[in-house]
Amino acid sequence: SGSFNSQNRDPSWRSVMFDKSSYDETLKRSKTVYWSARSGIDSDSSNTLYGLWRSDDGGLSFNLVNDKMSNCMLRVHPTKGILYAAAYDGVYRSLDKGATFEKVLDGGCFRGIDVIDSLPDNVYVNNNNGLWKSEDCGRTFTKISGSSFPKGVSDTDTVNMTRNLSVSRLNPQRMTICRFNHSVYNSRKYYSEDGGVSWHMAYDENDNNFYTVNNRYSVFIWSPIEQNTVFAFGGDYVAKSTDGGKHYYYNFDGGNMS
Repeated sequence: SGSFNSQNRDPSWRSVMFDKSSYDETLKRSKTVYWSARSGIDSDSSNTLYGLWRSDDGGLSFNLVNDKMSNCMLRVHPTKGILYAAAYDGVYRSLDKGATFEKVLDGGCFRGIDVIDSLPDNVYVNNNNGLWKSEDCGRTFTKISGSSFPKGVSDTDTVNMTRNLSVSRLNPQRMTICRFNHSVYNSRKYYSEDGGVSWHMAYDENDNNFYTVNNRYSVFIWSPIEQNTVFAFGGDYVAKSTDGGKHYYYNFDGGNMS
């Protein structure tokens, strides 16, 4: 999840992460952009790129800066520029713009990570067994979640996963997450109202959906202006919740999107 960058007028896209601390007033954008290549996990055999790539010109060009950090979910401290990576074997952080990384949390495969502007030193991460939080820029982590956390199959399962943790910047007590079961192609959304301690399954309302729901895993985006509003992307449609992730409804009526 994150922002996307295309350099060929949209035939192909990269999921990238901008470093807000590198914002350039003249360019009107952040100069530093990161991209972790998807290596060895796609069915497309032509995918030969690997490692962590960085742009220092706002995404116009990218250079390989670390050949080991493929397949990572990335976040950046909004003012200090610290780079965080959720990887298949733990959580890492870099103080030198991705050249080197320190592992800061073990625990198998992590497919959820978030950093918010309102609490910039906090880092939130999840694997299949729970949610961890750091309040010191990723130096140390404490497990937050209890028994109601929607656990995945195992620590090492990289497909049937609990993933895509998202924290509201307006109210960090509100969080959303997705538990995906690929074997039956079934995705379930969950929400927390107490900072990730307890979790509840959300309800999907599909009355306005005019075609078959492809229930892929969800990616969540919290509204920056309404603390109860969160959007979920996944399954070929956009869903919206206005009650903090408790209920979602189909948020488009078939109009022209071209």
